[in-house]
Amino acid sequence: MSGKSKLDSKIGEMKPVRKDLQKFVIPKVSTHYNEIGIELFHDDDLPVLDEIQKANPNDYRKACLAMFQHWLGADYPNATWNALITALRSPGIQLIAVSHELEKQLIAEYQSAGASAPKANDNNDEVLDEKPKMFKLQKIVTPYIKHEWKTVAYSMEYEVADVKAMEKEAQNDLAACCEKLFEDWLSTKHYPTPQTWRKLLERIKEVDNLQDAVEKIEEKLKEKK
Repeated sequence: MSGKSKLDSKIGEMKPVRKDLQKFVIPKVSTHYNEIGIELFHDDDLPVLDEIQKANPNDYRKACLAMFQHWLGADYPNATWNALITALRSPGIQLIAVSHELEKQLIAEYQSAGASAPKANDNNDEVLDEKPKMFKLQKIVTPYIKHEWKTVAYSMEYEVADVKAMEKEAQNDLAACCEKLFEDWLSTKHYPTPQTWRKLLERIKEVDNLQDAVEKIEEKLKEKK
């Protein structure tokens, strides 16, 4: 049997989002996160798996989520549902039944939603592709995410040690923690690719209880155009 995914190309080439990975994938594959990471990562990224294991020695689900977050945040051109399903069917993993069930769940999920990935408002494209200014981040974003800033940081691919360092430097003040996070993100220390509003909102949207916040932030960005 071919290891390739047979998803409709529209769905198969979508980039997975955190909530769907947590809902459909992680509960069934978490104990195999290391093998899946070996299939998905480039060779020079494989040491990240050791770091994930050390940070989450007794929590397979957290380790699995961290593995997927790294994969999605590394700008791999193959970070798609098709690539994940192919990995699940690889000789070293052989989660064939899980992969077939995942295909069915994705088809049901996305076809019911029109088989399209979430899109930003076309009228707002110009501003979403701009690099944010710190004062706007503090004014527009911080009020909505400060109580979940750690979860947002993890969604942005920061490690536990990074988050603890920011928290210590900001003396546990939530707004100051957000400022440290945004300063680091804008510095390109962890993000060699261009930072835009769109990329940031995609990360925030992956936090389950911040969906409404993203819509409100986008509305405020439109007002500032």
